[in-house]
Amino acid sequence: MIVSLQLSGQKVLVVGSSKEAATRAQSLADEGAAVVHYSPRMQFQSDRRIQLVQKERPPIRALFSARVVIATDRDPKINSWLFRWKSVCGFLLNTLDEKETCDFYHMSTRTPHRGITLAVSTSGGSPSFAKSLANRLASSVTASDVLVFEHIAQMRQTMIENGQSPLHCDWLEIEQKLRSQLEEIKLSQKAS
Repeated sequence: MIVSLQLSGQKVLVVGSSKEAATRAQSLADEGAAVVHYSPRMQFQSDRRIQLVQKERPPIRALFSARVVIATDRDPKINSWLFRWKSVCGFLLNTLDEKETCDFYHMSTRTPHRGITLAVSTSGGSPSFAKSLANRLASSVTASDVLVFEHIAQMRQTMIENGQSPLHCDWLEIEQKLRSQLEEIKLSQKAS
């Protein structure tokens, strides 16, 4: 199952000195996470939202308050240490390419429109393919898709505000009707 974690305000630890570590820390900070980056080799962190700690790994007390820990350097010693502590401390762990120690995989995501996020995962099989496919899918989102999405989102919000459950609607049928109406408008505009 693919899920999107809400990490805004959540403590996330990034462990590693690679370029990948810096990229992940930046991405997590952009999502609003409280990021602490553990790296013995990095000397400077240009993003004030990211706390840099010059250590090889976090202290155990830091693990207890972490929601997510991401280890990026493919260091078997650190990864197995984190794996042993994750069930005790209760954090989700990602060790990149070590599937047996990962609780989740990173997905290649694209946001072609506010409110629409596309995510592609290869379950660690080929991150470059996931990126390429995500780019192609994002470029296929049309203006009609955006209009239909905005209308459905507004309909759903109105129902919720009026105390109605949106669970009992046939949203696929509603989408098809909206697309038909948009097509009719386009055809009538071409004819005039």
